[in-house]
This record gives sequence, C-alpha cells and structure tokens, in this order.
Amino acid sequence: MYMMKNWLIIVEELYKIIKNLSTAWLYTGV
Repeated sequence: MYMMKNWLIIVEELYKIIKNLSTAWLYTGV
C-alpha cells in the first residue's frame, strides 16, 4: 500500500510537469 501511495504521488507530479510543459509549448508555438 505504501508503495502504491508513493506511485500515485509520482504520477501526479509527472502529470503536473507535463501539463506545464505543454502549456509552455503552446505559448511558444503561438
């Protein structure tokens, strides 16, 4: 369970980073 919780946190952080990168990409694209 502990490992699973850690995994969810890591996935959430990665998702946030990817979202930020895609928004930055959109801004440079425009």
